[in-house]
Amino acid sequence: MAVLLFGAVALLGQPRRDARPQPPATGTIRGRVVAAATGDPIRNARVTITDDHEHPPVLSDADGRFAFLALPAGTFTLAVSKAGFAKTTFGARAPGEAGMPIPI
Repeated sequence: MAVLLFGAVALLGQPRRDARPQPPATGTIRGRVVAAATGDPIRNARVTITDDHEHPPVLSDADGRFAFLALPAGTFTLAVSKAGFAKTTFGARAPGEAGMPIPI
C-alpha cells in the first residue's frame, strides 16, 4: 500500500494595536499532501483535524494543498486518508503511529 506524506504550518492571527475590543485570536493550518514514494501531489485526499471541537474535513486540491481557516486557539491533530494509500497522521514516522500535535 502506498503512503501519504503531508506537511502543515500553523499561523496565528496577529492582534491589532488599537483599543477597540477584538474577537478571539484565530489561526490557520495549511499544508500539502504528497505521495511518499514520488513526491507527487495527491488530489482529493481527505484531511481531518481534531481537538475539543468538531471541524468538517477538507479535500486537498489538484496541487495537494489544503487549509483549515479561523481555528480557535488549541492543540490540533491532523490526519489524511485516500483510497489506495495508508492513513497517516501529521508527524508520524510510519502509518499507524501517533503523530505530532500542532499548537495554535
